[in-house]
Amino acid sequence: LSITEFAIPNDFKLEVTTLCEMITGANLLSEVWDCTCLDMFYDKRCRDTYRAIKEMYENREKIDFMTISTRIDKAFFTHELITNSAYVINAFELRAHCSALVEIMQKRKFYFFCAEGLRMSVQPTTTEGELFEQSEQLKKSLQEGSLMDSTELLDDVVEKVADHIQNNDFKRIATGFPSLDRLTYGGLAAGNLVILAARPSVGKTAFMLQMASTSAEKQIPTLVLSLEMTNVDLAKRLLCSTEYVNSYQMASGEMDWQNFERAKAVLAKKTLYMDEKPSTIEDVCALITKNHHRGQCEIAFVDYLQLMSSTEKAESQNIQVGEMTKRLKKLAKALKIPIVLLCQLNRRVASENRAPQLYDLRDSGSIEQDADIVIFLYRDEYYNEDTDSPGECEVIIAKQRSGPTGTIKVAWLSKLTKFADSIGPVSVADF
Repeated sequence: LSITEFAIPNDFKLEVTTLCEMITGANLLSEVWDCTCLDMFYDKRCRDTYRAIKEMYENREKIDFMTISTRIDKAFFTHELITNSAYVINAFELRAHCSALVEIMQKRKFYFFCAEGLRMSVQPTTTEGELFEQSEQLKKSLQEGSLMDSTELLDDVVEKVADHIQNNDFKRIATGFPSLDRLTYGGLAAGNLVILAARPSVGKTAFMLQMASTSAEKQIPTLVLSLEMTNVDLAKRLLCSTEYVNSYQMASGEMDWQNFERAKAVLAKKTLYMDEKPSTIEDVCALITKNHHRGQCEIAFVDYLQLMSSTEKAESQNIQVGEMTKRLKKLAKALKIPIVLLCQLNRRVASENRAPQLYDLRDSGSIEQDADIVIFLYRDEYYNEDTDSPGECEVIIAKQRSGPTGTIKVAWLSKLTKFADSIGPVSVADF
């Protein structure tokens, strides 16, 4: 059975009737204009007529059958509009007819998306990520086409804020570092895109896994997507982050198996999900969406940005990276979850031997624009052998859309491949 065996949803008679009502009831257009759009109309002649009405309405010109006749197809005007206008019973039904056309428009969108989905499903080269992307585009298209009035009075929005506070809807997810949680007002918020950036080997992945382990320990479904490491490698890192196993034992094979079992038991209590499959931004978005709908993702970690590609070609690497961060920000907002995205820094940070700045984010300035929070990791011993602060790491909040920027210091425990929160003053740069 082919989808082409079904007629494309449309109602020519209703389109003509609605256009006649728009013309005869032009004085009502201001009350119903928010319920209209070009895609309500399927027939090309009806679309052209709506364009003419729209142009005249926006230019505050007089709209009637005489003035409209000079702007549209003569045969359509004579045989359809004039003929049907005699049967218009009540021009005040315009809003109801517009709503009916919007409903048909939504069915039409669904029809075309299903046709495209059917075509994609039989193509051998179509990936799972592309199919999920198609379904998400359908959902977004139907939501945007609903034409529901989204304008709200400030007083009503403030009431919603009060409800959110009373229901604890502003609850954040702790990072595992109390000093960092204080700077972020309790942790990572739903809808936020968080950038975690550093030079290679400074500890981005270890820091990420520690945050992920903390949320999973609190029974918050946590998803880790790695484009760099396998699930086995990630599991090794997590085992080493416990107090029972260290990286030397893991690498040499000289394992105390009783301690290994203790470490394994610790990790078994965590609601942590891992996937090593993604390679494109489409895969990443599809996996986050799918796992969220399954109840397996209330916070997502992606390692890392520069390893991602896209099925859509861009003019430059900068533009492509910018499109990726925009999509992840939109996804975080749509699913109402925080997404932590790891990112590399430019080489000049190492050559200039200094703490990173926002302009050091590699490949695109839009990373900074799209992010709600930007966190840098800086270990002076990575650059200076004679450092005065061995085993110390600066965690720098360089940007926070809804909070202060500042720096905290944590300890780097190399044998355990993990960080430890240091008790001490928090340096706030911009409160």
